[in-house]
Amino acid sequence: LQDVYCPFAALRIEGTEIRHSNFLENMLSPHEKHGFGDSILRRFCEDVLKACDLYELALDVHLKDLSNVDIRREWKHIDLLIRLPNPDNKSGIILVFEIKTESKESSGQLERYETIVENEWSGSAWQKVKVFLTPSGDVASKSDWQSIDFELMTSSFNSVLLEGGGLPTARMMLESYIGMLKRKYVEDRVQLDLVENIWRDHSEALEYLISKKYQWINKIKERLEAPDFLREIKVALDDKFPDIELRLASGNIPRIVVDNWEGIPFLEVDCDSDGWPDTRRMIMLETEMTPESLKAEVVLARTKSSSNKHKEIFARIDGNEVKGLKTSKAEANKAWPRLYSKSILDSKKIKVLMEDYSDSEVDKIIQQVAESYAEVLPVLDTAFRKR
Repeated sequence: LQDVYCPFAALRIEGTEIRHSNFLENMLSPHEKHGFGDSILRRFCEDVLKACDLYELALDVHLKDLSNVDIRREWKHIDLLIRLPNPDNKSGIILVFEIKTESKESSGQLERYETIVENEWSGSAWQKVKVFLTPSGDVASKSDWQSIDFELMTSSFNSVLLEGGGLPTARMMLESYIGMLKRKYVEDRVQLDLVENIWRDHSEALEYLISKKYQWINKIKERLEAPDFLREIKVALDDKFPDIELRLASGNIPRIVVDNWEGIPFLEVDCDSDGWPDTRRMIMLETEMTPESLKAEVVLARTKSSSNKHKEIFARIDGNEVKGLKTSKAEANKAWPRLYSKSILDSKKIKVLMEDYSDSEVDKIIQQVAESYAEVLPVLDTAFRKR
């Protein structure tokens, strides 16, 4: 799987939930020109219902005419909805899917979707099945949402491929999608067993090596999440943004809010954004740290209605020549659009830090991050306030 070309990876849409919904809607629809007919839809719905212990409904789907199926993507913010009506079109089965790839469930999200569906199709004539579809089968906040993992989806789709249907290009796309899910989200059971055995026999030694290897990350993270770091940014700004007000945002990633931008309409979030701190701000400073890189970034929230605000934000910075500023064309389809990104450490520098690091090295890194923000903040402030 590791060496197979994957168009989803090439387009960088693996972690974007709406792109998963787009592809699933197309493949599940018996009316699309993929050559599978209703076989993907039928097998997938049957497998989901069986996983929910709804065997009578699964049998109903097995025997049902699916030609009048109603598949809705992002309808009233619901990721995917499959309506399987009976001939009278006044009763049947409704499957509601909330799909999570890398983000978390938002507060009140599932309740809102339940209300929307109930208002549209009230009463007991419609049997509603609510599915929380995640890579590992995470438990939803509401007990009546069934937790299903991506492994069921890959198994279901693979079964259809083994039947031999579908046009060659559609088969290639479905194979690529299954491969992407397995590489990125579905655990390899053989490798998992091997890792568990190694960990069981050598856990103390491995814990020591891991803590030693990534100690520098913890050290830098502590510094970035301390109030002193805000003062370092202000010092780096000097008199370029003298009245700047900064504060640390909650969460596992070091993020900073610029309070001076409160009240600017296109910089405010008007609804929940999955995985985003509850600050109601569209924009934050974020230091991205991985074992391969460290970057100073300015990140935008993505919500159901953020595209117009993103367009205005990118239009306002267009033409600025600060190194690291992004364009809307390059960032438009990303799960977390970057307005600015500057590399502080690359893999070679990190490799050196893993071998040996000092407090003075950490001081230099923190100063570089602060100076990067100091370079871009005055430019953004001017752009955001111009009429």
